[in-house]
Amino acid sequence: MRKLTNLLIGIFVILDLILIFKTRTISYTLICLSFVVIMLFPKICRIFKMGFSVFLEFSFVLFVILAQFFGSILNFYDKIYWYDSFTHFLSGILSALFAFVILSKLKVNSKSVLFNIIFMISFTMLVASLWEVFEFISNSIFKTDPQKVLTTGVTDTMKDMICAFFGSLIFSIMYLYDYVKRKKIFNKLFN
Repeated sequence: MRKLTNLLIGIFVILDLILIFKTRTISYTLICLSFVVIMLFPKICRIFKMGFSVFLEFSFVLFVILAQFFGSILNFYDKIYWYDSFTHFLSGILSALFAFVILSKLKVNSKSVLFNIIFMISFTMLVASLWEVFEFISNSIFKTDPQKVLTTGVTDTMKDMICAFFGSLIFSIMYLYDYVKRKKIFNKLFN
């Protein structure tokens, strides 16, 4: 799976660099450049011995391709009305997954299932709210309005956070099922 991850990184970074040459605005160029940096994040983690499981690395790369490349660079967020909600739902799952890995690395994931679930959901909501703050600041700087603040107030922001919450809730239910059935699939896949 690592070869597939590396192949995806290579293909989409090359496509991204080609699109930079056809750029329309400074903000578009910055989005394209940030995509390259984010896609290389798993490799950077490996260099500094902060590696994650192959499955987690693949999940991260796939999410970045869906959210940033298709969503922002190819503009699926404007072309497909449900795409933004879909990626925020996925971000909720991925954030909860990262929270699970943090608990595992700190070796506290077996102490209390309720604590683990609360931590995973809280971590997801922290990530979602920080993302919304980042979106708001970048929109203010570049004078864009993808959050539709001018037309909907906070509706888009709340929808995004609710989708992330439901993603973390789904992940937490799967985690609880895995814990109750003692399958330990999560420990094998994500650590």
